[in-house]
Amino acid sequence: MEELRFLHPTVKFSPKETVMRIKFYGRAESPAGDSIASATVKIYLAGTSTPATAYTSVSSTDAVSQVTTDEYGYYTFYINAFDYDQGQLFDLVLNRLGYATTYTFYNIQSDNIIPGTYSITKNTLVAGHVYIPKGVVLNISNGITLTFSVMPEIGLYTVFTGDGTVAFPSGCKVYIDWWGDDLATVVSNIGAADATVVISDVVAIAENIVVPSNICLCFEPPGKLDIERGYTVTIASMYVSGLYQIFDGAGAVSLTTIKEAYPEWWGATGDGVSDDTAAIKLAITSLSSGGTVFFSLGTYLIKSKIGIQGIRIVGADPLITTIKAGAAGSGAYMLDANLQRDHATVYTNGYGASVRNITIDGGSYTWNGIRLSGERSIAENIMITGCVDGFDAYLPIVSSFRNIKSYSNSGVGIKSTAAEGQVGTTTTFESCWAYENGSYGIHIKQLYTSSLINCVGQDNTGDNIRLEGNTNSDGAGYSLSLINCCSEGGDSYPFNFITQRELTIISPRVVGPNINDLMHFSNSQGTVVSYSSLVTPAPGKYSLMGENDGTGIVKPITIVGNASETLTVNDTSIFGFYASQLIGTTTLDLPSLNDGGVWSVDVTVPGAALGDPAVATLTTLGPVDWLITAYVRAANTVLVTIMNKTGGAVDLASGIVKVIVFHF
Repeated sequence: MEELRFLHPTVKFSPKETVMRIKFYGRAESPAGDSIASATVKIYLAGTSTPATAYTSVSSTDAVSQVTTDEYGYYTFYINAFDYDQGQLFDLVLNRLGYATTYTFYNIQSDNIIPGTYSITKNTLVAGHVYIPKGVVLNISNGITLTFSVMPEIGLYTVFTGDGTVAFPSGCKVYIDWWGDDLATVVSNIGAADATVVISDVVAIAENIVVPSNICLCFEPPGKLDIERGYTVTIASMYVSGLYQIFDGAGAVSLTTIKEAYPEWWGATGDGVSDDTAAIKLAITSLSSGGTVFFSLGTYLIKSKIGIQGIRIVGADPLITTIKAGAAGSGAYMLDANLQRDHATVYTNGYGASVRNITIDGGSYTWNGIRLSGERSIAENIMITGCVDGFDAYLPIVSSFRNIKSYSNSGVGIKSTAAEGQVGTTTTFESCWAYENGSYGIHIKQLYTSSLINCVGQDNTGDNIRLEGNTNSDGAGYSLSLINCCSEGGDSYPFNFITQRELTIISPRVVGPNINDLMHFSNSQGTVVSYSSLVTPAPGKYSLMGENDGTGIVKPITIVGNASETLTVNDTSIFGFYASQLIGTTTLDLPSLNDGGVWSVDVTVPGAALGDPAVATLTTLGPVDWLITAYVRAANTVLVTIMNKTGGAVDLASGIVKVIVFHF
């Protein structure tokens, strides 16, 4: 019986104007081993009567469905690899002229793909699975698209060149190796199709490249981009499987829609020995639209100031994540929101910067710690030590600072400042602790309508907690509240209030001060409430020191509480022993009062005696432009007088008059 035998000789040539081709060849022999010459070999798709599309040479463009054996019995035909699925089999039917015998050979397969460079000059759709071996290069002409419906099987070698487009199934994973590690060609060839491009080795970049959002760069060790100085790679989407270096060289990276970066991507080690300054700065600079720079476990050494305007700095935890100074700072801030992301340009009205979950260690050099600036600044869960000034909230507006521990700095622990003529507002300091600093513990200056809640100043050289008015023309700070704040130890005033208006102090606590003036008021007015929790150096007495504004006018400070104290104003002691706080109420429906109109009502307060001081409120009075007074006119009776100063007639709704009498 005659049979077909397949041989595999080496073939070398450069095909042109064709797609990748597979060579099928063999020899027809009789049962005696004689060749069958001049026989017709018809080619069918295996298991069917459908003629296959074949070619007589590697470069021919005329399709055939049969070939003829030569004088030695050999036949050859070629199949375009893109015409059929890679697993397609063929049936061959052999018939020799003048002979009735027909031989059929089933399920013929070949993987003898011809190497060389193939020019793709027309739009081509590859509908089935295809294997492209090393040595085959597809040069796609400009304006032409090679489309794969099924992902091709390709190793890590160059396959695609040219200016045309390669379209893969949506969401596919491709390798930059297929383009010879040429990122620009990858971007050009993939076009608008969605794809993930794997960077698994070092890719040199010496041009500006924009990687659009449809292409996600996936970095796998040791894959990275080595960017030459003066060039920028702009990336909209990427994935990194771990914390390791993916960018190198003196060039730049711009992450457009990506909102997070890690210093490790630029080679930071966090070992506390290597200089991580450049890596941190590049991570910040890369976030062209702002975002978050994450710091992992470790100590990141820096040697120059870092601008964080519009950036969020987030560590893992202050106990395990530290940014530490490795050289003198000459009074600069280690992290400074007054500097733009180029780390040089001053931008004093910054906004949106925040620092969380990290320790700042000035290394006892001449650094300041952190300066946040402007609107929506946030500091949370941070520790600062070894600096000059630890933390500065510069011109904070609608800002929040929580769980800040600033200690062992040579200057101020925690402060809020602003330039002359500016003022911060609507800001909260909560659960902040400043201790063993060389100047003030907490120094709040030029701040309106803000609060300190559960804050502590302890063992500082200067005032533990100091609230100071403005340097602008207004000259005062307004509507500050201290709630449950504490001062412990220290060498100066536990609480010092300078040029404050509408100051509210609720439940302050003083423990073990080294001076007698536990609360010092200078040109300030406000209210102290529930101060009886104060622990004093001498049982039974403590001093609230008040000073006038230089005009002889003493600002009023209202004392509300149950304790004995000495109130010292202008070096003149006024002693009052408020043994009890007496309260009385009544319901009052005022008639309509014209501007300047007055109405009086008696309120019964059991225990009140002539000479006792009294204050009164009415729940329906507006916040301003009303005058209400109270005095004890007889035993158990307080006269409350209300005057309309609004500028017009007002008919108030019914309300509750409340009177407090301090009986001694």
